[in-house]
Amino acid sequence: MSCDEGKLFVGGLSFDTDEQCLETVFSKYGQIQEVVVVKDRETKRSRGFGFVTFENCEDAKDAMAGMNGKVSIWHCIDLLAQDLCSVHVAAS
Repeated sequence: MSCDEGKLFVGGLSFDTDEQCLETVFSKYGQIQEVVVVKDRETKRSRGFGFVTFENCEDAKDAMAGMNGKVSIWHCIDLLAQDLCSVHVAAS
């Protein structure tokens, strides 16, 4: 990952995950520039992966180290998906 990018691939997401959920989970690692959850064109549901771009490359590295391979219960009523998922984070 080059330090001017800070973009992470996030896989293994619940199909109910949205951008707000992903931003809430990753914002504890630093300032986020952009969050994208890739969605199915027809159903508009998550395809199970997305991208989180941090303003600071070091924050992206911290997030990758902190979240990669973690199993998280995302259960905030309005902000987080209500599912158990294994999260895969990699440099994009």
